[in-house]
Amino acid sequence: MEMTKETKMAWLKGVLPSFSQVVLIEHPISGALIFLALVVADLQIAALALCGCLVANFTAHMLQVDHAQIEGGLIGFSPVLVGIAAGTFVEGLAAWPITLVGSAMCVLITLVINHLFSQQDLPGLTFPFILTTWFFLLLSFSSRWITTSRIAQLPQAAIGDGSLVFPDILIKGVGEIFLLDNSISSLLILAAIFVASVRWGCLAIGAIAFSLVGAFILGGNLDTLSLGLYSYNCILTFLALDLFLTKRNPQLSGLLLGVGGVLTVCLDFALPTVLGIAGLPVLTFSFVAATWFTLYLEKLLVRT
Repeated sequence: MEMTKETKMAWLKGVLPSFSQVVLIEHPISGALIFLALVVADLQIAALALCGCLVANFTAHMLQVDHAQIEGGLIGFSPVLVGIAAGTFVEGLAAWPITLVGSAMCVLITLVINHLFSQQDLPGLTFPFILTTWFFLLLSFSSRWITTSRIAQLPQAAIGDGSLVFPDILIKGVGEIFLLDNSISSLLILAAIFVASVRWGCLAIGAIAFSLVGAFILGGNLDTLSLGLYSYNCILTFLALDLFLTKRNPQLSGLLLGVGGVLTVCLDFALPTVLGIAGLPVLTFSFVAATWFTLYLEKLLVRT
């Protein structure tokens, strides 16, 4: 297909929103802040994320996907995460071909997932990224060309109670959305959310507080709490439910937000045990499963 000026502009417009759409935001300044957060944390991971986005946009163009979806970052955000995951879990140069192939494959999965779940009025969210990453991690176990690291670190396996680290416990959950363990990057990502919406920034902070209380009640390891590993999925769940709930009944919507938050925290505790058997990380699956369940529950209670 011919590369027109319009297509090139769609690619350019779609890069920064691809980074911000990971947190369900279409805002170029927010996308720029998030990309800066990746650069601050790890230059190679930032490059892999950008590569994943560009490959996804090219693939979408070849498949004649609507330019509005490309420009809005709706095609590129899962491949951004695929690039980050490749840089996080795969050692050496193998991260680059995995990003290239994985990002293109992720576009195909995105199109299929979006089509299937749209029939149930459910968003695809980051499920394409999860499936793509799990596929390559499972592939690596039988491949001598792919060496993986930091696969599944079970919070339950931590020795002792650990200790709370301030201010890490209050901010690092935001960075973990992008698999980043960096306080400055976390602050930049939180700033990106506030730039797009002060209300959503406050909602993200509320999600952190909610998840920390829930994790503490369930007896989570304090070191894991400080790393934000019990918070990042809850942040995404709160933002997604605020975006996708119909809110026909404000009281019910508030209750469903709490249900989604509780379910997310519980899944963050339960899933590492199950997925750890296969050597797979939870990634954002707690958020995806909890959001789908809550939205479908609202559908049963309100939309019928």
